[in-house]
Amino acid sequence: MKNHVIRISFTSLFTFYFATIFGQSEISRIDKFAIATQARTLDSLHYKLTYKFGSDEEKVRAIFRWITFNISYDLIGVNKKIYIPKFTRN
Repeated sequence: MKNHVIRISFTSLFTFYFATIFGQSEISRIDKFAIATQARTLDSLHYKLTYKFGSDEEKVRAIFRWITFNISYDLIGVNKKIYIPKFTRN
């Protein structure tokens, strides 16, 4: 429960921070792009998430949004000590 509250607080804080830097439509555009981005390697994911954006803030927002949409805790896997990497390094 504590981790869930921390995650919600962190996400809310980040969203508020970016809402003050960009307009809401700009955030929405970056978020939609990041959520739809898929890649086979970390290097290609990094490139795909950042090549369209000019400012560091936009790049960070895209990476942040991809992480919050795609990464979650696998409590069953952790308890069984199972680890299956999704990406491989080039």
